[in-house]
Amino acid sequence: MTGCNDLPEFEVVNTQDPNSDYFLDSPKNMVVEAYDDHALIIYYDQTSQADSIIIIRKSLEESAVVIAPIDYGTSFFIDSAGIIVDKTYNYELRFLNEFGVSMIVNTLPYHHEFAAVDSFFSEQLNEHEVRLHWTYCYDEHFAKEKSKLSWRINKAIYNESFALDSAVIDTLLVIEPNCNYSFIDQVELGDSIVYTIQLKSPHNLSQLSNPT
Repeated sequence: MTGCNDLPEFEVVNTQDPNSDYFLDSPKNMVVEAYDDHALIIYYDQTSQADSIIIIRKSLEESAVVIAPIDYGTSFFIDSAGIIVDKTYNYELRFLNEFGVSMIVNTLPYHHEFAAVDSFFSEQLNEHEVRLHWTYCYDEHFAKEKSKLSWRINKAIYNESFALDSAVIDTLLVIEPNCNYSFIDQVELGDSIVYTIQLKSPHNLSQLSNPT
């Protein structure tokens, strides 16, 4: 017979207690970078005890939560849900398994921007041609691998009668390992021209360069 004082034994499970056999360590070494102009990438160190990672994104205007399964071939998460240029984001991360969750850890604030080219100047080749030069190191700004970049050249034209006209030139160029680019534009004798340039994506235009 079982006495009325014989109670079943329950094992206490605490995944946030470092002294517990079920302790689940928090994500470590988190780094937030720009994946491209429309997405961020969050790097972190994995643990073999986690099945998923809970990621909470916060900004001044909103917050969003995603639970992503752990892929042991990678240690990052790409956040492309509504990322906006010129906003600052914070992330809270914690691991999850069948027994519970780890303690929350926070990333440093990350301000997401689509920066202008590093330098931009023009060179008169002859009376009908101008070569534009600019410097932009793509992999210093974004983690996504690309082979070509789309550029928008803005051209403001002042002719001999001081009338203002404008043109937009879109061009696609192979990424240069040395970060230096150039483009030759056709001009009319007597025109005074001011150029600016922007990097172009399906979602955004970068900040304007200094005029030349």
